[in-house]
Amino acid sequence: MNGRRPSRTLRRLVMAGGAALALTTGCTTAGAEPGYVFYYHAFGDWTVICALDEPTGRKDCRLGAPDPSATGTAAGADVTVDIVDAPDGETAVVLRIRGAVETGRPALLKADGGARHQAALTRTGEAVWRGAEARTIVDEMVAGQAVSIRFIRQGELKETERRFSLVGFALARQTYRQRLAAIAAESR
Repeated sequence: MNGRRPSRTLRRLVMAGGAALALTTGCTTAGAEPGYVFYYHAFGDWTVICALDEPTGRKDCRLGAPDPSATGTAAGADVTVDIVDAPDGETAVVLRIRGAVETGRPALLKADGGARHQAALTRTGEAVWRGAEARTIVDEMVAGQAVSIRFIRQGELKETERRFSLVGFALARQTYRQRLAAIAAESR
């Protein structure tokens, strides 16, 4: 090295790549280390990441917020939202909240003026919406401008709210589905 610090852009790319690799662990076979990310694109707060698990040869993608390249500094970095389209066609919206939450208390998710969607938080801070309700949430997000998530942290009386912009979400969703379809076509 020449002793100079890497540029800010280079540091951000390295951080994004590292975060993307860490995030793809959830997309790969349990216990397997991720191979490499072959697609990474941010659409505002939403990111599509596709990776290959080299030991199994399995490729998978993730659509979620916030953009992992900003996770260390972004407001809402303690909350993630993933949209999951399983191979069987079932859609799920998965909310993860880091830190202690009030187990069994509801997490509320709402896109703009849409319905309030409620799910109980597990002790690990997860809430999941599946099937028809998940499809409704995604449809509201495609048409919306912002999604709001409300929950109560352990020991607190007041709700915490995190918001993610939905600008770019429709294109991110379309890209995510196209990438999944291409992976499915390759495996036939």
